Amino acid sequence: MNNLTSSILKVFPMSKDALQGKKQGKKSDVSVSQEQIKTVCQALCDIVDDFQKKDCKTKAFDAEKLLKGEGCACAGVNENAEAVVDLVVLVDTSGSMAAAAANVSNAAATAIAAAQQSCPTDLRLAWFGLEGTWPGTNFLTTSRNHLLGLGVNAGNLNTVTNEDGAKGVGDLAKHYDWREGACRAILYIGDEGMEQGDPHDGADDAAVTQAIADVNMSNVQIFTHRVSDTGVVADPAKIASYQSLATQTGGKFFNGPAGVGDYETLVTDVICNACGVCKHAPIDDIEPCLSLSWGDSDCDKIETTDSEKICITACNCYDNITFKDLIVKAVIVLDAQGQPVATLPDGTPSADITPLGPICFGDILPCDQEGATCVSRQALLQTCGAIPGDYLIAIFYCYEATFHGLGAQGFKVKLCAS
Repeated sequence: MNNLTSSILKVFPMSKDALQGKKQGKKSDVSVSQEQIKTVCQALCDIVDDFQKKDCKTKAFDAEKLLKGEGCACAGVNENAEAVVDLVVLVDTSGSMAAAAANVSNAAATAIAAAQQSCPTDLRLAWFGLEGTWPGTNFLTTSRNHLLGLGVNAGNLNTVTNEDGAKGVGDLAKHYDWREGACRAILYIGDEGMEQGDPHDGADDAAVTQAIADVNMSNVQIFTHRVSDTGVVADPAKIASYQSLATQTGGKFFNGPAGVGDYETLVTDVICNACGVCKHAPIDDIEPCLSLSWGDSDCDKIETTDSEKICITACNCYDNITFKDLIVKAVIVLDAQGQPVATLPDGTPSADITPLGPICFGDILPCDQEGATCVSRQALLQTCGAIPGDYLIAIFYCYEATFHGLGAQGFKVKLCAS
């Protein structure tokens, strides 16, 4: 905090005496131009933002999401916290995919170890064949059988053949037993069209469009690997469908060979990006990702009589929008039933947050190659003789979303002879 104070005083164009004089009602004689004012204001904002961002990353506890239990599908909420990742690997079980299925299975241990070094995760990894299995590999059960075992009605599953990649991805996105709060990801590996294999046609396009809708409704990211070394024709439209299924659901597209070494790199990449790939925002469903954290150690829990500095972090997981002028209008504490907390004899709440609001976050810029863009603000949670148990912290906020795009148009003109 002393470094923060020193940094603020260093950029503020008033001496200590001038500040003290102003406090006593005396006008400072320091002359500051309009351009200097803008520069100083931005510098002050940058200093405080940087301090709060670093301070909030050290918090040991994250609040459980209340309204959207699936959590945020982007990194940046608490970089010191271990990400929770559910990853499903789904493979086409037609004959041309035997080598790929074996190689990705053989690469798994190395890929997982590499991921744990570079991006530690609480990883749950599942392996399913699409309407078939591959003995001697990790793909020893089908996605259909797994979902039926969960109690899913067979009539709600859409796959028919072992090359119905789009439908298989959609079935898993909607019906898989995802862990609460986990980042959800599916890696689909295939070499032919996504609707009953080759050739790629309008039915493939329709199936991919439906899969994208199903996946986005379920907050799942899809990673696709179109295997290039099986001798199957490289139809550009087919390859584009693999790419669309990934990029339009927040994942990544891979097109290339399927050796063990290739999969060691690819699977590591998928694990590490399962919570951190930028998403392309659908117009009808965009909002900042808010999280709440506190505590400087695993022992720093909130007690019934306590004062705790909490961090409200807002992240932008999208690469094509800016959240403009995000303002938390109010932050209130409620009991587990969503009602006002018990009061003390003097009528004050036994649990309260200061400030009530507003809390300004400014603009949250688009996600970039470094991951989600996040801004943190701090508030003080105070409890005094509160009843032990569960409480809710409700955050009410307003924002605007500005889309960013590039476009070009050509116009045909006719030149007549002079």
